Amino acid sequence: KTERGAEKKTEESSSGERKKTETTKKKKKKSAGMSWEEVWEKYEAQIVAEECSDELDLNDNDRNGDGDDGDGDGAKKKKRKKKSAADADEEDTLTMRIYLRILERSCVTNRAFDSLFLKKKDGGGGGEGGEGSEGNDNDKDDVDELLDNMASQLESDVRAILLRPKDGEKLARREEKEAKRERKFREREEKARRKGRVKERKEEAKRLEREKERRRRATARRGGKDEERDGEI
Repeated sequence: KTERGAEKKTEESSSGERKKTETTKKKKKKSAGMSWEEVWEKYEAQIVAEECSDELDLNDNDRNGDGDDGDGDGAKKKKRKKKSAADADEEDTLTMRIYLRILERSCVTNRAFDSLFLKKKDGGGGGEGGEGSEGNDNDKDDVDELLDNMASQLESDVRAILLRPKDGEKLARREEKEAKRERKFREREEKARRKGRVKERKEEAKRLEREKERRRRATARRGGKDEERDGEI
């Protein structure tokens, strides 16, 4: 009896320790945030609910729009064919939409986090009498540009990981075209600036030339008057 009682006590103590470890593990998981499976299920449920509501709206519109004409059966068959063709790629499309939804939410969260801390950083650097405001503005512009570059690089890296090879190639071509367009736009702006500078320099040179000519004529007039005075004397 004493041995059985001791065994029961040890079993109870071990089960109590197991429960404690399990509860601590659960608490750690909860404090660490959502797991990948939980995040996936959350956004999958959101997208499926959106698609179901869209499907219900389409069905309601179909019911309201059905008439008694003879072409109703043909139209229904066409709709069924389209629906079956769309359902063939539904799984891949759903997976891609979940990936993109997670990516969008993570990017928005990061930007909000950065803006929160940047506001705190910029708030204390005013200085007395407005001194150094121009330097702070330049620093803020540099930080904003750096953050934009980091966000675009992060987005392109994540897309390259998540997208299929064919979709990745399409996205790369699209980004390359966009970069070319931006480069051409910047080149046009730079040319316009250069033309404006050249025009300003030419106008400045003409103004200086006119100023020199005016001074030369003024000195020539003064010299002629001095010669007349000397002749009279």
